[in-house]
Amino acid sequence: MVRQLPHSRSSPASPLPPLESGDRLTRPEFERRYAAALRIKKAELIEGIVYVASPLRFTPHAEPHSRLYIVWQAFENRLDWFQLVEGEYRSLYPDADGMIRSQRFPGLWLAVEALLSNQMTRVLSGLQEGINSPDHAAFLTKLG
Repeated sequence: MVRQLPHSRSSPASPLPPLESGDRLTRPEFERRYAAALRIKKAELIEGIVYVASPLRFTPHAEPHSRLYIVWQAFENRLDWFQLVEGEYRSLYPDADGMIRSQRFPGLWLAVEALLSNQMTRVLSGLQEGINSPDHAAFLTKLG
């Protein structure tokens, strides 16, 4: 049985032992210790054994490698397009024509709803329109 609890924490009347991975606990004891463990973000009790997720520690080692991310979530039938702007990723949304037009790569156009509804002819024609646009021609000239 997998059980995740919400993070409403209350302070217990008496100190409890810390909640640690590998502990064998009953459900009530797990819930008491989890409620008291403010530093723990996620813990699960599976068949009486406690599993505590490791805390995520991340120190950036360099600037982002990409200024543009496209995430196609096939099972959710969703597409998210992110562009790095002033040090943070911001979502880009389709315009009135249903097209997302890249600002980073002029001429890169994507018909999002057509892609999600498997209308590949429309997706390819949108890409071709972008490639044939004056903005793309100027971008190519600028590249040299």
